[in-house]
Amino acid sequence: MALIKCPECQHEVSSSARNCPSCGHKLREDKSPLQYALVIIGLLILGLIAYYRTTGDWYEFNSGSKSLLLISGIVCLIAGLFLGLIENIKTGKWW
Repeated sequence: MALIKCPECQHEVSSSARNCPSCGHKLREDKSPLQYALVIIGLLILGLIAYYRTTGDWYEFNSGSKSLLLISGIVCLIAGLFLGLIENIKTGKWW
């Protein structure tokens, strides 16, 4: 683990620390649980779509159900990725 300088008090702090031990300044934000939940739900929905497409059960769904599954999966994925992008822009840390 590398040492970084706290932007507030300039003390050296571990790069994995959430807060500076000297002044308490917040060094990094944790990812939003909502972001992870949306991505996981979106992937599960898209996984269900892929499963039904390969098993042949897809044709038993009506077109409204297909559209609802597909749109909700895509919306969840986009919302989760968008929240992650916003979070990364606010914190300035990408990984």
